[in-house]
Amino acid sequence: RMNVVSVCFEAMLDQKFHIYAGGLGVVQSGLLKSAGRGDWPVNLYGWGILWKQGYYDQKINLHDPDKHYMRVERRARYYDFLEDTGIKVKVEIKGHINIIKVWRVKPETFNTVAFYLADTDLEENDVLARSITQHLYGGNEETRLAQEIVLGIGGVRAFEALGIPIDLFHGQEGHTLLAAIELLRNNLMAGM
Repeated sequence: RMNVVSVCFEAMLDQKFHIYAGGLGVVQSGLLKSAGRGDWPVNLYGWGILWKQGYYDQKINLHDPDKHYMRVERRARYYDFLEDTGIKVKVEIKGHINIIKVWRVKPETFNTVAFYLADTDLEENDVLARSITQHLYGGNEETRLAQEIVLGIGGVRAFEALGIPIDLFHGQEGHTLLAAIELLRNNLMAGM
């Protein structure tokens, strides 16, 4: 059976797991949950980013009737169901080495396939590197490119380090393009 990795910026596996913003997360979670039933002809794995503050929470001010408005809140989140794989990989961003820790969501947690997540909020990283995995769809163009490096290049390297040979990377949207470039680089280095 082929090993396939579905790569996406977000996944809406459960409301208490705030690593999604909307539609793209619904598509990814549908794929991971469908494959989790076990009747698929391929071995599917998920890959994404552990957004420490997620997208954001919206709160409505109901206490002041003259000022009904939406307020955006960001807060750090911690999840006790994540499994530490013990795997760390490196990527270079703007001339600096950044360490990515790989977490795993066990299939039984949300009735999905195994879902792996990238995290750069580590003591061995500098402040900029630590901020890469803070906010889903936050920051400027440089932040977005750094996030895409972590997702794409980091994803390929993570599965190599996990010892899971991947036959196909399935990318949701253009955020995953750098995975294809890393795979091409690997093939060229191997003389393929």
